[in-house]
Amino acid sequence: FSVSLWAAANAATLPCVNNGKCGCDVKDPSKNNATVTTVDLNRVTSQDGTKPYFDAPGAGGFDYMINPCMPLDLGDPCNPKQEAMGCQVSKGNKYEIGRVDHLDWSMNNSVIQAHFQTDPSDKNARQTFLLIHCHEPGTGPDKPTLKFLTEGPGGHYWLDMELPDEYCKPVQPSKKTGTSSGLSVGSVILICLLVVIVLYLSIGMVFKKVRMGATGMEIIPNRDFWGGLPGLLKVWLP
Repeated sequence: FSVSLWAAANAATLPCVNNGKCGCDVKDPSKNNATVTTVDLNRVTSQDGTKPYFDAPGAGGFDYMINPCMPLDLGDPCNPKQEAMGCQVSKGNKYEIGRVDHLDWSMNNSVIQAHFQTDPSDKNARQTFLLIHCHEPGTGPDKPTLKFLTEGPGGHYWLDMELPDEYCKPVQPSKKTGTSSGLSVGSVILICLLVVIVLYLSIGMVFKKVRMGATGMEIIPNRDFWGGLPGLLKVWLP
């Protein structure tokens, strides 16, 4: 499945602080931690738990019914007793995918993430990640939308939420302080890593060719490891 990575070499991620009201406040440390925008999921929550605010079609014939701040009442296991905020539903199956009382927040560049779990004490608990995008006036959807992105191993679900500008304001990553225009720490580490890899391969190939008489692909040091690396990454990455 796809994995989205956000990176900004010259930007710092602003914190999105849980305000205890099914929302988060984005703080800017460069402005004395002033709140620059607030995401309030109560505005995208149906007060009738039998009719979730969002119903997003997904893969495998499943629908993802999401009601972030009020428990769903769709029958076991998606019921108010379980505090279920989301349910994965097909014709014959139903799975709880998060609870309203197990919510935490984070932010990566301009993408706000609401993370719901069924049971934080259970390492195999199903989890839902809402990636929330705020838009400039006139650039986003007319109403809140939710789209299924992917399902990962172990019951991890990613959904994309688009909110119009009246629901939240877009936040640009804060720039690092200082006047230096040199390379970032990440860039220096990447350059050093590339140099080490080049030296490792060069010295290794020379050694195997001169000392061991290797030819062709056999001169590549630890060839079996590098050949199996893509498969290992597929297993290790969530």
